[in-house]
Amino acid sequence: MAQPAGQAVLSDDVGQVDLAEATRDTSAASDISELMRSCRWAIEEERLHELRVPLSNGIPAFVEMPVVTEDIFSQGNQPGVMPINDDGVERFLSAFGSSLLCYGYPYLQYADGSIRPLFLMRAKVEDGMLRPDPDGYLKINCALLQDQGVEPLQIQGLAHQMADPNILFADKLATLSKRLDLAEGRFNPQSLDEVAPPGALGFMQWRNRPVLASATMPPSISALLRDLNDLSGTEALSRIADTALGGIQNVKVAAENSDDNEGKIQAKKHLDGPMVFDMHRLGYSQTQTVRACMEEQLVTVAAPPGTGQMATVVNLIATAVMNGQSVLYTARRRETVDAMSKHLNAWIGRNKSAVLRVGDGNVNEACCIAIKETLREIQQHEVEVFDEDDPDGLEAARKKEEQKAPQREKPTLKDMQELDRLPAADTEGVEPLRAAFARVNELNALMRQDAFELNLGQMPPALRMTPCPNRQTLDEWREEYAVLSGEKSAGLGKMMKGMLSRKDGRDDLLVSVKGAVSKLPAALTEEALEALDGEDEIAGIGAGLGVLSKYFKWREIVAKRDQATQDIVRFKDCRTLELQAMNQSARKISGVRELYKDHWNDRLEDDPAVLERQVTTFFDLIDKRNEGDANETRAHRSERLAQAVGILAEQLPVWSSTLDEIGQTLPLEPGYFDLVIVDEADLGDLGTVIPVLYRGKRGAIFGAARHDTRLTPLPPEWEAKRIFTLPNTDTSLPPASQTALGNFCNLLSPQGLQYDLLEHYRSHPRIAEFLSSTFYDNQLIVQTNFRKLRSDAPDNLLGVQWHHVTGRMSVINNGTVNDAEVKETQKLIRDWVEMGVFRNLPRRSVGIATPISGQADQIREFLKRGGFPDNMRERISVGTPDLFLGRQVDFIILLPGLSPDAPAALNQALANAEDLYHDVAGAARLGLHIVGDRDCCLETGGLCAELSGFAEDAPAFDANGELVTDEFEVIFDNAFGNKNADAPLNPWPALRQMLIDAGYPFQSNVSEGEMKLAVRLVSPLGGRYNIEIVAPLESIRGDHELEAERIHDKTMMERGYHVMRLTPTEILEKNNYIIERLHRMV
Repeated sequence: MAQPAGQAVLSDDVGQVDLAEATRDTSAASDISELMRSCRWAIEEERLHELRVPLSNGIPAFVEMPVVTEDIFSQGNQPGVMPINDDGVERFLSAFGSSLLCYGYPYLQYADGSIRPLFLMRAKVEDGMLRPDPDGYLKINCALLQDQGVEPLQIQGLAHQMADPNILFADKLATLSKRLDLAEGRFNPQSLDEVAPPGALGFMQWRNRPVLASATMPPSISALLRDLNDLSGTEALSRIADTALGGIQNVKVAAENSDDNEGKIQAKKHLDGPMVFDMHRLGYSQTQTVRACMEEQLVTVAAPPGTGQMATVVNLIATAVMNGQSVLYTARRRETVDAMSKHLNAWIGRNKSAVLRVGDGNVNEACCIAIKETLREIQQHEVEVFDEDDPDGLEAARKKEEQKAPQREKPTLKDMQELDRLPAADTEGVEPLRAAFARVNELNALMRQDAFELNLGQMPPALRMTPCPNRQTLDEWREEYAVLSGEKSAGLGKMMKGMLSRKDGRDDLLVSVKGAVSKLPAALTEEALEALDGEDEIAGIGAGLGVLSKYFKWREIVAKRDQATQDIVRFKDCRTLELQAMNQSARKISGVRELYKDHWNDRLEDDPAVLERQVTTFFDLIDKRNEGDANETRAHRSERLAQAVGILAEQLPVWSSTLDEIGQTLPLEPGYFDLVIVDEADLGDLGTVIPVLYRGKRGAIFGAARHDTRLTPLPPEWEAKRIFTLPNTDTSLPPASQTALGNFCNLLSPQGLQYDLLEHYRSHPRIAEFLSSTFYDNQLIVQTNFRKLRSDAPDNLLGVQWHHVTGRMSVINNGTVNDAEVKETQKLIRDWVEMGVFRNLPRRSVGIATPISGQADQIREFLKRGGFPDNMRERISVGTPDLFLGRQVDFIILLPGLSPDAPAALNQALANAEDLYHDVAGAARLGLHIVGDRDCCLETGGLCAELSGFAEDAPAFDANGELVTDEFEVIFDNAFGNKNADAPLNPWPALRQMLIDAGYPFQSNVSEGEMKLAVRLVSPLGGRYNIEIVAPLESIRGDHELEAERIHDKTMMERGYHVMRLTPTEILEKNNYIIERLHRMV
């Protein structure tokens, strides 16, 4: 733990801080200071955009301006004369004149008496004048608009539009009045309402009058701004290098020192250590991420949906604790921090609490009580068992221990290290199998190409394989032919023998070669036989040997292909490899969990009485720091609290808090914790994360992938003036329009310090494949347990299914609604009720997502009035995409919203709504059901068209309840359609049944970019396979068809697929053998 240090003095004018005295890299410190100032400005500006001024018990924090007309905004943000001798204004200025002031007009008064101005600007009272900030812009109250039902994306557009100084204020006022559905002329700057005293009226009302208000920030924001201000001080800047924030300085140095490699992404090295303490099973990318977080000063981690982000964080915390390090875990949302704290406490023991959860007064009190109860229970147990004044109790305890069943030997750290060094059981047999499949494909392609060139495709398959001399015989014949043709001289013995017999052996060779050639397939032999019957015997022998060599080479390829195919089934199948991996992982996880629990209990049982006093002292100091003490300075209170944190973290090394609460609970001290983890960095801005990183020696920033940008009301042209750019680099850090995750990814990715979690564990493989193909360049490794999914729900609900309706838009309550989607969704819910989806155990959760809030309202109303039981309705979540970020739901019903009668611009926006097709689709575990106009989606293109390529039509049944024959079967019937044949010729029904029996999720007749795939599937170990039913050789009409096969296979392999080509004969006649191969698709 870092030793406590003095606090930097709070200064509102951070630009005047003298940086010349910094003891470290002065230029770097200055750069960081600019970053702090940029973040502070952005946080203040965004909070002003959601300003709500309370009606306090004392003097109200606002006052209506006693003016006849509103002239400041109406006259282009010009200064106005302050009223003279007005009691209300004078009382307000006396109480709040030194705070940040805002001028607003008009305003909405809430039932509790608090207000929100519609338009507002920073302002100052100087020399009897009220002056709007000359360096500011006209803001709108985004929180007010959201309260009135305006969509967030529309709010951002309105905020940017209203900041335009070229638009007259009267036009701005009219625009917002219309958007809020207010009567025309409701706000008239030239005819104001009568001045009214503040007070709680019990209802909401609009006030057509300007107001002067104190923009006092909430305590959490005030603490955050104070931290950013302190970080601009000389002392804090000089100590940044030893904290996680030093990673920013290192990026700067690396960029300055780079030559030819500038801007290039560095390849990540494989990390063999340290050992990861697996509380949950992780894949390769997650394990490498944990190791990087233990080694590097600052790392950012992007987590696609379902890739085990929480499990990775838990394993990282366990690894740090077991290495004797302290950890601070933070996240944006309180529910996330509470869930993580509860999860971590559960591994310590039942009903035990040792994670220090700090926050507001209620959170602190609850945590203090829980930890003290745990410690008192330990002390009580010690008294009962070890009280020397109660010998009878000791004897009873001893006998009780003797009567216990003998316990198994506890795992040791050495045992876990040995398990950690073992190769993963699920990868040990994977690479050889993949190589075997690749070898079969290579030989099969070569065999088909040579067969075509030899015209063997013109013959029935049974006539292609004929007797052929072996290699030794052919070599002997070639040797004799070389001597006869003069290419090689004969030995002395052979020459003498030939001279005595007057024969050179050509007759015998001619007969042998001719006999061998005559047994070959007729398509190869016509020209060779003519040459063998000709006058030039030597030339005839050469022609015959040429044909024999080509045929022998082809037969060798066939033999190698057959042997390679046979070799595949000698490997362990996927299920065996999967079970081995699970068993090996389970052994390590079980041991690690026991070690982790013992480690914590040793800490708690060391001296629980002393630890209880330390916990009490710490929380008392937090209360005193926040309440204030006239006899003690803030710096002194912070120093005492810092000392308490340092002492307590030695015994209780895991702390947790929300990002907003950190500044109120933990003083700003460098490197307090060995590791700081920032979770949900995709939900917040850069400024909220920086002070947290200063409190740790190392930092790990986690967030949902593809959430680099965020909605902000700050106009782009104003933010551009405040963007911080690292000197000598192209790396810019927008303080508002990019998330903290996006900023740090841009910063650290060129250094090779951005890690991506790639193993996907949540969703049905077809959902995961859509995410991987559409958003992650096929990089996700699907590890979903498909057998478990099939046991959780009927097959006809699994995967990605499209329920087609013809879109139809209507206008309801000032908004658009796709009626067809809403009605079909209602029908689908009723169908699921009849199927027992909500009745059978375990009961499943359902999410209904739509980008159109009006549709969500209609569906909520349907559920409310549909007579459905409460225990069913509570399992159905209905909302816009933001509701499903980071969540897991069994079934998602997704409503795209597109319609042929909607404006093209609206359809384009809906078709490319990434939060809908990425976040919502990624939340689905068992099934993703799209209810929408498929034709319109395909015509519009975009993400909805991509999703269509992974979706199947909902299963169709005939009047007798039989599954309707799929389109793919018809295609193959046409290809292999000899209806007069005695045996079935269509291989697709047989292959389809094999895939179903093998338990693989698959799609047939699907598009992958410009390619058409017969079958696309994901194996249990995450391999992506493309199975093709190849045309028989006799059907090949030209080399272009074989070239098309080669291009297809090469393209699919470049996209991460393994290609398996099967012939109709193999499928129809060797089904058991094919099933064995399917079981080995890794």
